[in-house]
Amino acid sequence: MRVTDISMTKKGRYALSVDGQFLFSLHEEMMAASHLKVGDEVTVERLEELRQQSELKITKERALRLLSAKSYTAAQLQEKLERYADPQSAAQTVERMEELGFVNDEDYAYVCARDLFTLKGYSRQRIRQELRRRGIEDWLAEEAAAQIDEEESDQRLLALVRRKYARGLEEQKGKARAVNGLSRLGYSYDAIRSAIAQVIEENQLEEE
Repeated sequence: MRVTDISMTKKGRYALSVDGQFLFSLHEEMMAASHLKVGDEVTVERLEELRQQSELKITKERALRLLSAKSYTAAQLQEKLERYADPQSAAQTVERMEELGFVNDEDYAYVCARDLFTLKGYSRQRIRQELRRRGIEDWLAEEAAAQIDEEESDQRLLALVRRKYARGLEEQKGKARAVNGLSRLGYSYDAIRSAIAQVIEENQLEEE
């Protein structure tokens, strides 16, 4: 097999053609290290080695760009990278990002759990579900959600009822709206009913 053309692409890579047919694009570092030039004889094994090295390099650069914008779990990053790269390159890249400390599921789980509770008002049950959906293992999702104790959860629920649903709780329609909205956040019916009753009592005392 003979290299018949090497040309720069718009993305700064090198399009490699062998025996008159385009094969793949090489990362510039791989191209420089390979010392390939038009007219060189090359084996299938060498071409595959270059392709894999190039794809891994490109995948690592993409991972760093993604992680510079937001945090990902290992599973999320793997899924994201597989949209552009083969599973092996994606897996090797995720492993490398973990070694470098750029991906840490434990840190992610604890920070995310607290954010979901504070910013979105999720219950501990809903937090566990959301963390699992993001690829966090069950035991870690459980531990991260457990950092929020029962009293703190009850106070958050009360605050939500007061802030979003206090008006109209005397009517069935208002209660139903509160129950539906808070159920979506993962709170149990008993906890919601208790919080609603407390806010109704508070409202009545204010009116007296």
